[in-house]
Amino acid sequence: SRASVGAGARDTAGLNACQHGAVTEKNLQFGPDERQRFVAAQSGLIEEFRPWAEEHYGADDGELVAHAESFLTWRFDYSNGNLADFDLDDAEEFLFDWVPAKSAAGPDDAAGMCRSIQAFAEWMAATGRLRGGIDRAARIMTGVDDMVDDLAEELDDKANFGMSKTMLSLELTRPDGSPLPDLVELMRSGEPIDELQALLDE
Repeated sequence: SRASVGAGARDTAGLNACQHGAVTEKNLQFGPDERQRFVAAQSGLIEEFRPWAEEHYGADDGELVAHAESFLTWRFDYSNGNLADFDLDDAEEFLFDWVPAKSAAGPDDAAGMCRSIQAFAEWMAATGRLRGGIDRAARIMTGVDDMVDDLAEELDDKANFGMSKTMLSLELTRPDGSPLPDLVELMRSGEPIDELQALLDE
């Protein structure tokens, strides 16, 4: 049976009490030539999401927030640029298409990745930003709850790695002759995700 991160069972009825004034979908829709505006919006969303995540999801909020930021980056760079209108299919595409190929996350990060999507959807609904509101957030949270084991398997399968991850998993050296680290071992080492992602960007 699949593992569960548990957040899908949270009582989403409580979101009604904390909804704020809605930010329109148009305000969070970005075309491919609007990177500067996207970056500003992403920064504002993440800074607002961070304290909420700490309060509602606990001590691992740093990692949780980093994964949410990656989701927004994916939404702009690889999806349709609409930060206010995403659903369970979008969450699944991010988790199973982009994350295994591009992210420095390893198998042990699967639960945290799923939890991050759940938390971000919950927060977006709570602040009136998610199209479809509480009902859509609940569907995302419940659906993602069932994906942890499958995602861990995908993250452990080198066949899913994109070019950067594949190259870093080989025995290669930098121009100065120093060896590049084995990415798979690094992913299992507990190194901070931002340090691993920097290696993918070399």
